[in-house]
Amino acid sequence: MVGDAPYMRRPTGEFDSMLDRLVRETPMVFFYDVMNAPDGLKDRERDWGFRHCFGLNFSADLASVREVGGFLACPHVYGYDDIELGFKLSTRFGMPVLYRPEARVWHDHFYTGAGLMERERELGKAAWVFAGEHAAFGMAVFGRDIRSRDEIDHSRMFVRDERDAAERAMESLAELERVPSASIDDSHAPALLRTLYERHLSAKRWEWRRGLLEGAGETVD
Repeated sequence: MVGDAPYMRRPTGEFDSMLDRLVRETPMVFFYDVMNAPDGLKDRERDWGFRHCFGLNFSADLASVREVGGFLACPHVYGYDDIELGFKLSTRFGMPVLYRPEARVWHDHFYTGAGLMERERELGKAAWVFAGEHAAFGMAVFGRDIRSRDEIDHSRMFVRDERDAAERAMESLAELERVPSASIDDSHAPALLRTLYERHLSAKRWEWRRGLLEGAGETVD
């Protein structure tokens, strides 16, 4: 069972940026915007799947968690441990991931553009580790063998060929740190924020690929 975990706004008197709003209201980090949409809330018995087993606010039967071995311990990497546990609970017991928005905690965490990109790179490195430790999970979450030679070669070409586009997107992301969050009128916010989110997907993917290469021990220039 997963509860809501909205990002807090900046304290009164601190500058609340468009980047802060992008993190709060789009899938830039988590997918709560989809889960909290009317279609997402109308079916309380919907199984959101293991990819939505967000570790910052979830609960599960302790005996079941112990039976599947608990969290996969991968020291010095960030990410995937929560959804890997969700995958094991789902495959072993058919346990659904149910969303309960009334079980709310506030996420007191603020990002810079550089911090978001660092997060993506760390996820890429963790992806390499988790796919090696638990191959079935790796195939389920990524839909392919990300440790294959073809995947590494593709990642190297992607990092080489998409560098300029990714760097432009990262410059744009940094600019959003200086734009007030109230610059977009609420009536137009969903469409414009979605556009801003999609504008920066190329940078997220580029950093993730860089991290995957680093995890594989490949040289990244």
